[in-house]
Amino acid sequence: MYHCAQINTRQHKPKKAKNEGVKHRDKEQMDTFKCHGWLSITITDDGDDAFVKFQHEDDHVPYWNIDVPSEIQDFVRENLELSPTQLWDEILKKNPSPSFSRKAIYQIWHENESKKWKRDPDEVKSAKILLEEASEKQNMNRNIYSVESIPLPDNPSFTAIAFCLPEVLRKWGGKVRELSLDSACEKYTLFSITYIDLIV
Repeated sequence: MYHCAQINTRQHKPKKAKNEGVKHRDKEQMDTFKCHGWLSITITDDGDDAFVKFQHEDDHVPYWNIDVPSEIQDFVRENLELSPTQLWDEILKKNPSPSFSRKAIYQIWHENESKKWKRDPDEVKSAKILLEEASEKQNMNRNIYSVESIPLPDNPSFTAIAFCLPEVLRKWGGKVRELSLDSACEKYTLFSITYIDLIV
């Protein structure tokens, strides 16, 4: 199910900041209408047909662009050393009532910042490439800790990678107090990380 961007029943209410001393700024919004604009697409499991239903009862004013202006995008790319919060504060100094959201600025910052470490759209492939690069750098520079991949058997139920830092283990292995398992779930993907708790 898809809906018209200007349908009045599907607009998000503005969120108020909970922190004390935070200034509330009203953001310009598009006009909304009782247009009943919906697009429904149904595909059956046992057939090749798709059933499409479209309705739009009000020929209202067109959607206007709320994309981030190119000069603002350039400003974000040229100042990636700033945090998203710092970027947003600087933008508000020049444009106190922007038509775009803080989330849009974060997205631009994240997409450009991730180029430093993201090697492939597939997270597992990207991580494997980073491990290979870390291993190559260690071979060229003996002053950094070595990284070794740990081979795992194929399992159709899940995808996983494993690696170790041999020199770190040799240096701190005698002081390891416990191994802890942490996990996070994003949509339907479960990420697990095992980390070491040391006695200092």
